Amino acid sequence: MSKHAEKALELVREKNIKPGDTIPVAVYDEESFISLRNPDGMNFSEHRKTVTEVIDALSAYGFHAVPVEIKVSEYREWLGEDLNTTQNRAAFVAQKLKLN
Repeated sequence: MSKHAEKALELVREKNIKPGDTIPVAVYDEESFISLRNPDGMNFSEHRKTVTEVIDALSAYGFHAVPVEIKVSEYREWLGEDLNTTQNRAAFVAQKLKLN
């Protein structure tokens, strides 16, 4: 199991989420990944592989993991005239994950 999948399971357990509960997992298309992600050394193909591993691991433990697509076009609309900051990007992703 990948370190990202292990971390996801650890976070789920810390939040006392029960098997069967829905867990949203952020997934980006390539343009959105480049525009919205902080540089963390991960490239787009690694991101997609990691998302798949996390969803598979959560599903294997009985959680209903669902991908939530994060789109840069929606972010720009949501952002409006505000500054494009790390905080605003994080707030947008958090909002998207709560809506689904």
